[in-house]
Amino acid sequence: VNIPSLGITVGGIQVNEKNKGNVLGDYSVRYDDKSRILYLSSANISCKGEPNGIEIDDSSITIMLSGNNYISGADFGIMTGYYGSGTLTIAGTDSETDALFIEPSSDWGEGIYVYLSNLKVENCKLVINGGANGIMMKAGEGVYDGGLEIDNARVDLTAFNSAISGVFRFTLGEGLSI
Repeated sequence: VNIPSLGITVGGIQVNEKNKGNVLGDYSVRYDDKSRILYLSSANISCKGEPNGIEIDDSSITIMLSGNNYISGADFGIMTGYYGSGTLTIAGTDSETDALFIEPSSDWGEGIYVYLSNLKVENCKLVINGGANGIMMKAGEGVYDGGLEIDNARVDLTAFNSAISGVFRFTLGEGLSI
C-alpha cells in the first residue's frame, strides 16, 4: 500500500498520514498537517548519507522547537522545495531554552536553503556551524524575494563562504543588532 507523502521528509523519512504523529519512532518529531506545524521536541535528526535533514515541498510551514534539537550528517540542514512559496518559520516559545543546531556535512552544503520564499526566526536560538553558507536564500520576484526576519531570537552562523547570502529584505526585531 502506497501512502502519499505530506510534502515533508525528515532524515530521509517521508512524512505521511500513517507516521505523522511519530515520524522518527521516538516521539521527537510530529507533524500537524492541518496547522502546517512540524514539531521538534529534543529531536536528533542524524541523516547519515541523506542529502537533506528536513526537506519541505511548500515553504509555508512552521517548525516549532521545544528543547535542544539537532540536524547533522546532511549536506543541507533544511531545504525548502520548488512547489510553493511563502514563509518558513522557525520558532520556539523561549529563546533561551528552545534551540536548533545544524551542522552541514560538507563544505559546499547549506545550513538552511530557502528557495523563492522567506524565512522568519523567532523566540528561539538558531546555531549553524559549517557548510558554504549558514542561510542561503534563492531570490525570485514579487513577494518571494528572499526576505529574512529575526525577532526575539539569537542566530549564530559560521560558514565557509558567508553567514547569510542572497537576502533581499532583512528585518530585525526591536532591540536586536548585528
